[in-house]
Amino acid sequence: MKKGLLFASLFLTTIGNAQSLTQANEPQIGANITMYVCDSAFADFASTNGNGVTWNFAAITGYSGIPSKNISVAAPSDNSFSPATKVTSIDGFISTYWTSSSTDRTSQGFVYTDVTVGDVEVKFATDNEKIANYPFALTNTFTDSYSGTLYNGTITASGAVPCTGTATAIIDGQGTLVLPGNITLPNVIRYKVTENSSATITFSGFPIPVGVNRVQYDYYDINNSALPVFSHIQLNVTQNSSPINSTTLVLSTVEPTLLASIAENSKNNFAVYPNPTQGKVTVKGDFAAGASLVVMDQTGRIVTSLESVNNGSTIDLSNVQKGMYSVVITNNGSRTIKTISVN
Repeated sequence: MKKGLLFASLFLTTIGNAQSLTQANEPQIGANITMYVCDSAFADFASTNGNGVTWNFAAITGYSGIPSKNISVAAPSDNSFSPATKVTSIDGFISTYWTSSSTDRTSQGFVYTDVTVGDVEVKFATDNEKIANYPFALTNTFTDSYSGTLYNGTITASGAVPCTGTATAIIDGQGTLVLPGNITLPNVIRYKVTENSSATITFSGFPIPVGVNRVQYDYYDINNSALPVFSHIQLNVTQNSSPINSTTLVLSTVEPTLLASIAENSKNNFAVYPNPTQGKVTVKGDFAAGASLVVMDQTGRIVTSLESVNNGSTIDLSNVQKGMYSVVITNNGSRTIKTISVN
């Protein structure tokens, strides 16, 4: 049975003494948990896997103001994701629609809130995603394909487009999880999902590939919770092989005891769209006062600039020649370059 798409792992549950996922221990409607946002640059321990391992996040920092997100499970209010019976949401980030049987759990689609391009809606009416086989235990793995539609008002403005992809899931580790404040959970499993989703949009008669790629690690307390106690989520959205946005979200159920300002931990991320363009483009990002922008051609000549750039600033490239250009932003003392195509 082919199934598959993004953000499956939000809905895997605690393993219990049997150390396996089953329909009996999946999260139920009404389940919710508050998780604290942590330093996205901290190690993801990707190579720490197997039986008897230790994942030590004791020294991870939080951000000033101690931001948090709530993970909750509810009955779907959007019937277009039928036959989903549950929706699991991370506030302001992702809502995934799913259902289950005695043998597996599947997703009917998701709505991802991208800070750059807005809501990305993916539905798997053609071929749902398999989230987990039941039972699903340490070293169990599978790769699944999916097909459906993708819609976003910015990158697929002409309407929903077909999308396909693959997802690989594995419980890759079991052992001790050390959380901030040296809170130690001795019997934890880690669920890893790697997903690659692709679609093609048409812009000015040209086909443009769009990709949504995710690597996510969810840690589950074997005995105490049907929702993850720690998550590390990395998501990349691309258009025409150029990054639109890259997001890393790290969440802990235990509040970090060490704090740093957001400016100390954030990367100098920004996006320009549409890309390619025939004229004006919009700049999206979190910029400090005094951030500046220049656009250079392939010879290094500056064709336009902004002395002050803000989230939502626009650049007019309607008078430049067709070709590839570099958009360079200086923000908080660092420079970041993205490539844009003018058609």
